[in-house]
Amino acid sequence: MHCRIINDLIHNLSFARILMNIEAGQHALKGRVLDVGGGKPERAKKFYKLFASDESVSIELIDINQSNGCYAVNLEEDLFPFPDSSFNQALIFNVFEHIYNYKFLTNEIFRVLGIGGQALGFVPFLVNVHPDPHDYFRYTEESLGKIFREAGFDQIDIKIIGRGPFAVHFNNIIFSIPKYLRPIFFIFYNFLDIIYIHLGHGVKERFPLGYFFNLQKK
Repeated sequence: MHCRIINDLIHNLSFARILMNIEAGQHALKGRVLDVGGGKPERAKKFYKLFASDESVSIELIDINQSNGCYAVNLEEDLFPFPDSSFNQALIFNVFEHIYNYKFLTNEIFRVLGIGGQALGFVPFLVNVHPDPHDYFRYTEESLGKIFREAGFDQIDIKIIGRGPFAVHFNNIIFSIPKYLRPIFFIFYNFLDIIYIHLGHGVKERFPLGYFFNLQKK
């Protein structure tokens, strides 16, 4: 895994994004999938390749900006242009922090998922401010659980993405480090986190880079 991390660091991905991608690769796309806020289709397609899937998978993309193959939707106030129970799966990656009316968005995601539908996503936590076009919130595991339960999700699995305090610092300065030096910084910071974790308890829980969530509608 370290080889993959080093390769991705050189290719200009943040540490949080790399760990998120690794976790995403443990899941599969299935049936009809709705990608909420995935950005431009050509960029989103690269992300879909991280997941296991087959040719039967069909993906619809909605975002605030319309482009080829993407529905333009105000995610804070517009009903999704799909009937109830239209999808087997929804993807919501790096979206909630940019949404002020997050309850509306969560309810819409729940509405368009069919019985047995799954929602996969990620929210950052200890990261820099990154407006797109806004940056409103940072969610804890506790707040995410409450939001998803209130929306109606029955099965909620929230996984901490991160390592320790030095990984947080590394993630926030990574793009100021020349690409060829990033592997050296990663090895150094990773070593410091290993030492720190051995000296304390609950370190990963106190210094998350973000949370990966897996929700199911029964």
